[in-house]
Amino acid sequence: MTGAYAHADAPSTDIVFESLFGNTRLVAEAIAHGVRQHLVVALVDVRNEVPANEHGVLVVGAPTHAHSLSRPASRREAAIWAKDLGKHLALEQGSRATGIREWIETDPRAVSGFAAFDTRVDMPRIFTGSAATAISTRLRKRGAARTRPPRELPGRQGQPAPRR
Repeated sequence: MTGAYAHADAPSTDIVFESLFGNTRLVAEAIAHGVRQHLVVALVDVRNEVPANEHGVLVVGAPTHAHSLSRPASRREAAIWAKDLGKHLALEQGSRATGIREWIETDPRAVSGFAAFDTRVDMPRIFTGSAATAISTRLRKRGAARTRPPRELPGRQGQPAPRR
């Protein structure tokens, strides 16, 4: 997916994300919108398609589940939460088998570095943890260079994060 202002010779930026209730997808789309004015951008939902293994600039985002990245069990729990009408949650369509945690195990390469972001419940980080920190740690262990510190975007569960 490229924007009208993207330059053909500019490094590609791949924004790979996982979203269960739509919050992380909205942030990934906003990042793509801003970056697309300057670079070639691909927006990839890791649950629905397998991203390439080599990237120019890599931006990775995921929701924070139980202090870290989602796991198969926490994705199953999210599906149960969505069935509870009192929670007012709508589960995104797509596979629940693969998330960012599993994708990172395929050893993606970021030629020009990476950045990580997450969405989480609006509570102090000490109580929620951070998927962005987990993403950053895992990619750095695989030799990727971080271009920006991890970014956490607190919001209410099932609600888009507030604009800053």
